[in-house]
Amino acid sequence: MKHLKKGNEAVYVYLATKYHKKLFIYALSLTKDHADAQDIVQNVFLTVWKYHKRLNTTYSIKNFLYKTTYNEFVSHYHKKEPFQN
Repeated sequence: MKHLKKGNEAVYVYLATKYHKKLFIYALSLTKDHADAQDIVQNVFLTVWKYHKRLNTTYSIKNFLYKTTYNEFVSHYHKKEPFQN
């Protein structure tokens, strides 16, 4: 996390390579849709890079990525299907 927070692109690429498939499978288990799962994982990695300077280095990167994937799933479906009364 410390190297990612400093903007180390090699660490970012390593994380994307290591976790992309695992996060995709997780997102797919949530969405049941390949395209939505792919969009969610792509947004997770875009978000990680966009906010890398704000990362809390005390968190586990694995837990952080899975939590971010879940949050992105929730956000994705709120945008896709707004709450109706």
